Amino acid sequence: MNPSNIKKSVALSSNKNQKKPNSNLITARTGLFYGLEIKRTLNDKVSTVSGLVSTPNVIFYSNQTKVFFDFSDPKNVSSTSEEFKKFWGNIQENAIFTVTNGELYNAKNEKIYDISGTYVFKENENMVIFANVTSASNIDSDINLYSKMDFRKTPIFEFSSTPTVGDSITSIIVNNFGANSKASFTYMGAIVGDYILIQNQSSSYEIEDINIDSEGREIIKVKGLLTEENRIGTKTLIQLLVRVAPNQETVEVDLESNELGSCTVGNNCYNSHTESQCKLRNPQSTFRSGLSCGGTDIRFRVTDEVISPATSSSDETLARLLNDISRNIATNPKSGRVF
Repeated sequence: MNPSNIKKSVALSSNKNQKKPNSNLITARTGLFYGLEIKRTLNDKVSTVSGLVSTPNVIFYSNQTKVFFDFSDPKNVSSTSEEFKKFWGNIQENAIFTVTNGELYNAKNEKIYDISGTYVFKENENMVIFANVTSASNIDSDINLYSKMDFRKTPIFEFSSTPTVGDSITSIIVNNFGANSKASFTYMGAIVGDYILIQNQSSSYEIEDINIDSEGREIIKVKGLLTEENRIGTKTLIQLLVRVAPNQETVEVDLESNELGSCTVGNNCYNSHTESQCKLRNPQSTFRSGLSCGGTDIRFRVTDEVISPATSSSDETLARLLNDISRNIATNPKSGRVF
């Protein structure tokens, strides 16, 4: 077959060796990016503050490696019991919690101590918390009991929970070139639910959200934990993959097509699609070449307004190589990575 002929009939039937949940993913577009940053999301921890208004007696033992937080003093205010159940009742064994405002003054020896630190929850029983000590700011190996009467302020207990990998952990891909560039996910026609395969990454990641920030950068949120990396100035090959039904009919995928238009699937319309990309979404979809979803002629916008980074012949060779690899995987699943 002539290598310059980049059209392939891609069989979309399910294959025994494909793995869930990324089976039936077909490469629809490829692109070369120059301004990517890969980051963890900032909200991957959920913190809860105890709200307790009473202080505990604190007893360290086992060479200060374990501790009791004793809230059971009958003289504690009446609201303590309910607040205690609300906070500690939801914490699982081995969860990590922190203590702040843990400074105490011992009038007997006129010394200052501080139990602020990080602890590992083990269990609670009768308003007594059993925990292991990870770190404590300033405790004395010769003192085990720290009285509730010596605290200078009410200690604050805070519990942070981290979602499990594959559940709600997400990462973000920042494209500093923005949407008005051929080096953009907008130009590739990416939508929520598509998958991205990044150069040097072993897996593809589902797009959860697409936004443009106040600086005009594309912010792509994906499901899963990516390695943090600043790739600004580094050429990065990206594959955009579309999930298709296991029994979907064969579609010719043209990875080098520059003919863009709108793609209507039912009540939804997507911009900046190639015809084969549109048919991958649904063989019954409607592709309108050169037109946006609003009916605007986009043919001049593609050439005149979209920023296209200067590429060398070696860059174009890399892009063609990726296209060849993508087609080979799609047509010969056993010959390469199974998505």
